[in-house]
Amino acid sequence: MAYIKTGIEEKGIRELLMYKPSTGEALLNLAQALLHGPSPIDKKNRELIAAYTSKLNQCEFCYESHKAAAIAHYQNEQEVNCILDQPFEYPQDNVLKLLFKIVEKVQKSGQMMTLSDIEFYNKNGVS
Repeated sequence: MAYIKTGIEEKGIRELLMYKPSTGEALLNLAQALLHGPSPIDKKNRELIAAYTSKLNQCEFCYESHKAAAIAHYQNEQEVNCILDQPFEYPQDNVLKLLFKIVEKVQKSGQMMTLSDIEFYNKNGVS
């Protein structure tokens, strides 16, 4: 349930999307573009990033939804669970590890990202 009292009984972000339909539609379009639109990051890793972000945000509904989508893309539940449980230890590509580090910083505060961070990430294949 959202912190804003809406009078709508829905789980997770669905409550807020239904509370303001015009804003909800815009947010859904943004999520659709980020998760399914053209990107140098493949869909399975975008879902992993969304799941990891939701885990850090302690949003169980979003976490489970994105994790399920990642499992469907990976077709390997154990691998997805390992990555989400140990994102910096599980053997995966370094770009994904760097993206998880960005998620951790931005989730705490966007101001934690510095110009030197951006330069480092760009040098290491994240753009």
